[in-house]
Formats: sequence, C-alpha cells, structure tokens
Amino acid sequence: MATPLVSVIIPAYRQAEYVGDAIRSVLGQTYTNLEAIVVDDASPDATAEVVAGFADPRLRYIRHDRNRMLSAARNTGLRAAQGEIFALLDADDYFAPDKVAQHVELLAAHPEIGVSYNGRYELQCNGRRVRNIIRVAPSVDLRDLVLGFPFTPSDMVLRREWAFAVDLFDERLVHFSEDLDINCRLALAGCRFGGIDRCLNYRRLPGDKLIRNPSQRLESALRVLDAV
Repeated sequence: MATPLVSVIIPAYRQAEYVGDAIRSVLGQTYTNLEAIVVDDASPDATAEVVAGFADPRLRYIRHDRNRMLSAARNTGLRAAQGEIFALLDADDYFAPDKVAQHVELLAAHPEIGVSYNGRYELQCNGRRVRNIIRVAPSVDLRDLVLGFPFTPSDMVLRREWAFAVDLFDERLVHFSEDLDINCRLALAGCRFGGIDRCLNYRRLPGDKLIRNPSQRLESALRVLDAV
C-alpha cells in the first residue's frame, strides 16, 4: 500500500460498543488515501475483537500493555502514523463520508493553516438522533480558545509538522483539558486555524446531564490556562 497522506487516530478504552462505527466511518470515506490507527489503551472489553472483524489493510491496531490514559493513547497513534495530515477521532464518535476530503481540500488550498476544524452534530444519549448542531467560525485565535473552546478533538485535523512542533499531547494531563492545552500551545507557537462551516462528524453525548469529576476538570483547565 502506498504511503497514506492522512492518518486517522482512534484511541479506544471501554468503547467496544461504538468503535466499529468509528472505524467504518473512516474506511468508508470518499477520500481513500488514508490509514486508520486504533490505539487500544489496555481496554478490558472486546475492542480487539471488534477491530479484528475488519479486513481492510488501511486499518492498523496497537495495544498498550497497561492503561496509560487518553493523551498517551493519542500520542502512540500519532507517533506511529505515516501521514502528513493527522485527523483525530474519539472511539465513540464517527465521521461524515466526506469529512477527510473536505479537510484535505482546505489544507491544500491554504498552506498557511496548520489546524483545520469543522462543525458537528451532537447525538442524543449515545445514539444516532441529532440533539444539537454546532457551527463554527472561519478562524479562531488564542483568545477564542481560552474564552470558549470552539471545537472538540474529533472536529480537528492538523498537519504533522505542527503536531510534533509542540511535542504532541501533554501526557501529564490525564483528567481532561488535554485538547485545550495542545491547541493553546499551537496558537502560542504561531499556528493558524481554519474552519469549515459544515457538520462533518457526529459526537455522542452521555445520557445524563451531570458533569463528571468536576474538581479534576477544573484543576486541569486551570493548569492549562496558567501556562498561557
């Protein structure tokens, strides 16, 4: 297989119920010069069996020998990736069929952009019913990132050179805000952001409305913002 231009990184922990949808959404993209890398973060469920059910040579599987948390799982996939463009996809989310094509087109037309992002559909209670539609601005800067984080990891695509320029995700951030952190560091390093005003992926929301681990979330966010 030729070296793919795009690598889609799918970290997975306790998401065997949904990771198949994520994989299918990548392998079914209209843009085909890509690879999908599932990083199994020592998940105790059937993630390995789900991945083994796909025969596509563009799919790669890596398993941690112990649970190292989300930032480390993403970094494992990024370090193993062959592509010059990285797309992030949480295991319980999935892409629209033309997600990758739209981002490849934008980045090819705008070499000054290091990170691209798009709008998304938010789904009701971990299902497929749309609960909300999130639209995005054509560009964001550090102020936007700090005051109201405008996109999630599954919405974003970044160039290899920028990912490694800021040393990937901070693996010390194991309790949230790792996405805020990397994007603030990218902005501080001079990376430019560009948005696609279309909903190109689907995010599953939890069934309850409670914010889990609020103290840990706050601690992580304050740690990131203190460094900006």
